[in-house]
Order: sequence, then C-alpha cells, then structure tokens
Amino acid sequence: MSNSVDTSSLPSRQLPLISDGDARTLNNKGWSFFNVYSLRELRDIYLLYQGRPNLTVSAFFKIIQKSVEHEEKEWSERRVLENLNALKNLKIISIEGDVLQNIFEESVINYPLSINDRDKFKELFFSYFRFNEMSSWFFSPQTDQSSFHKSLEANLAKFSQPIYYLSDNNRFTNTFLYSIEQADCKYLIPDKMSHAMRFWDVFLKWGVTLDLIDKFNISRLAIKTRDHKEISMAYFVRQFQPFNLYSYLSENIRFSTRSIFIPDLIFDIVQNTRYGVEMVKEHIKLEIINDNRLTFERTSEIFIIKGKQSPKRIKEATYLYPIINDNYISHLIIRK
Repeated sequence: MSNSVDTSSLPSRQLPLISDGDARTLNNKGWSFFNVYSLRELRDIYLLYQGRPNLTVSAFFKIIQKSVEHEEKEWSERRVLENLNALKNLKIISIEGDVLQNIFEESVINYPLSINDRDKFKELFFSYFRFNEMSSWFFSPQTDQSSFHKSLEANLAKFSQPIYYLSDNNRFTNTFLYSIEQADCKYLIPDKMSHAMRFWDVFLKWGVTLDLIDKFNISRLAIKTRDHKEISMAYFVRQFQPFNLYSYLSENIRFSTRSIFIPDLIFDIVQNTRYGVEMVKEHIKLEIINDNRLTFERTSEIFIIKGKQSPKRIKEATYLYPIINDNYISHLIIRK
C-alpha cells in the first residue's frame, strides 16, 4: 500500500446533508445539531430535569454543579443548555420543555451506563435523523440508500463499508474517502456547514461509546496525505466470528514475509472483516499462544510511547499493540 494518499487532485462531490431550512421543517426546531459527547452526563441531566422542568437555566445549572460529576469540561450554563438542546432534538423533552419520554427509570446518577441505558441510547441513535444521515454515508455512493433506511441498524451491520476521513484546510473533519488505495473521488461537507463537521465528532463518540462504531487512525501506520494530513477510518462493527489466523495469512498476498508488523495486520483484518479493534487484538494474542506455527517479537514501551506522557497520548500510541506476558508485541513471526 502506498504511504501517501493524494487527495489534492481528486474530483469532489458534496455529501448528502439535509439543509438547516429543511431540518427546521422536519424537526419543528431551528437547531438540529448538538455538541454533547457524554451519554452518562446527558442521562443524568435528564434524570434531574424530570422533576424540575420549570426551573430557570441558572437555577438548574446550580443543581447540576452540585449533583452531576463532569467528565472532562467543568459545568457551565452553556454546557447545561447544550444538553437540554440535545434532549429536545432527540424528542425526550418537547420544544416547550415538557418531558415526552419516561426513560432510565432504574438508573442512578453518576453511575456508569447500564445495559438498559445503552439499549435506550441505541434506540435514540437510530431514531435521530442527523445520526441516520451520517450513518448513510457508510454505504457506497453508488448504492440506492432508500431501501436501506427501512432497517438501518441491520443493514449497517451487513452492507456498510469503512469510510476514511480527514481535516483538509479546516479545523474540523470535512473530507471523506471510500478508498485510500484506489480513491477516485473525495466527498465534502460544505464549508458553510461547519456545525455538521463538528457534529461528525459527536456522531463518532456516540457510536464508539455504544459499541456500534470503531475507528482507526491509519496515520499510526505512516499513511498520510501528500501534504501530511492525518487520515482515520471509521466503520460499523460486525459481530466477531473466530477465524484461523495462520490460514488468513497464508491466503493473503499482502503478507509474503515471515515477520508481520502487528498494527499492519490489525488494519488489514479490520478492513476485511469490520471486527472491533480490541476483539481483533485479543484474537491475535490467543492465536499466537495456541498455534505453534506462530510466535512473536516483543518491543519496548519506550519505542512506542516516544515521550508521550498523558494517559490519553499513551493510549493513542499503544492501542494497536497486544500485550503478552506484560510485554507489548510489535511483530507476529511465522515459524519456519
């Protein structure tokens, strides 16, 4: 695979996006996007709001400050308003502020999401038109998508494909590809819809949190655009099915050497199967341990982390390396 993807010379097309005006008609509400990343915080704000629908935002904010643990950013009136806006967009509360759905009835504020919480959020994910809109991008542009929307969740698992995304001359994600090896077109979010670009991150966070979507920064494999922009891949996850790794390698023309870089292997498996990264890592580890035709090469944490100190940066640097006997594994070795 080429380590350089040339996006500058590709023809461009606009991704299908419902205009703000049409969204206002469809949703009976002027602002159809929201910037809420934490499902646990959103659930807790809803639980507190149920008994206090007539409070002013300032008064409600003071209650949130005392009652709901924030995950990353500290609470502000603006953050509380953003969560209330999300509850209205998702039709959990009405535009006027009335509670429309009685949900999360057995949930406890500040506790991790329960199975029931996650199931309800999955329903909300597939009922909200902006999430459906972005989900439809995972079908081939040549596909007639009208029939897929009748059963979107099932069709995404069966028929969707990975999509590659990057920020091109913008702070936010605005450019999408359906191939990095034979790209013939790039798909764009129009510059005037920067709010949709930001919402892409919300869409991914919800999908990953609910185990619907996984993502993969392929720049970790030294694959970037010619002007050094990072590229990531996102895909709807399929249910994992065990497979024989030795046979997979034997039948794959990409792997003709005995020593195989583990991140390259994970990327290849993910592209072909759309299994979750963590499931693939665990399977590779088990196959190495249980198949005497396979062994491995260790690497030092120092070479992977390269000075990265924060827990987030360390996780980003190491997430493609399985651990066996407390050692990171860099290469799978096929025995002679």
